Amino acid sequence: MTAPLSLRLNDNALQCLFFEASLEGIPPRTLAQRLIDEGLRMQRHPRVGFMNGATGRRAYLLGTGVDIWELIDILKACGGDVGAATEYTGRSGGLVQQRYPWGMELTPDGEHRCNIWQGTFPEEDTGEDGYRGTCPVDAFPPNDY
Repeated sequence: MTAPLSLRLNDNALQCLFFEASLEGIPPRTLAQRLIDEGLRMQRHPRVGFMNGATGRRAYLLGTGVDIWELIDILKACGGDVGAATEYTGRSGGLVQQRYPWGMELTPDGEHRCNIWQGTFPEEDTGEDGYRGTCPVDAFPPNDY
């Protein structure tokens, strides 16, 4: 059920709303409804974020990449034991809103920890990480995620 609500937005917020709605190809009111709904959910559950996926928008646990539906299934399989679920997934969830599983820097202390394109994409991969293009799956040590 919906009920009418009138809001006043500053010019910048209104411009951003119209721009983002046009990118998604949806009416601004639809985007505003979704953002308010998701924002309120995130306020109640600070470790939850929302992202687009192949089947539409979905909730996920920030810092892990685990979708909430996956987490619920894991918790059910572990009999509701959060500790067992954490051990099963191998995710402590300690790195919240970090760019990489090890933190914000791509190469901490100058050390490459993953295979990633360096150079001008897609013309040239300089191979600074030791590999041009892809690398063997065991080329870098595993991370906590």
